[in-house]
Amino acid sequence: MLKLETKWTKIKEMGAARMEICKACESYNDFTRRCGECGCFMEAKTLWPGSEFPLNKWGPQKEDKDTGET
Repeated sequence: MLKLETKWTKIKEMGAARMEICKACESYNDFTRRCGECGCFMEAKTLWPGSEFPLNKWGPQKEDKDTGET
């Protein structure tokens, strides 16, 4: 089956990878789904390519200058 890779697909994959890091962190509150360090709702924050984790476990996603994609 052909997998159409769109910018949104890449953002969702990046967000899922970041959430796995957050869920393993001692500062993550699974009940509220918020970070104890910054107070952000992590399911939303992990989807923003330019956002970064306050404990430097993940950072801003660099944009590919040739294609304009992240």
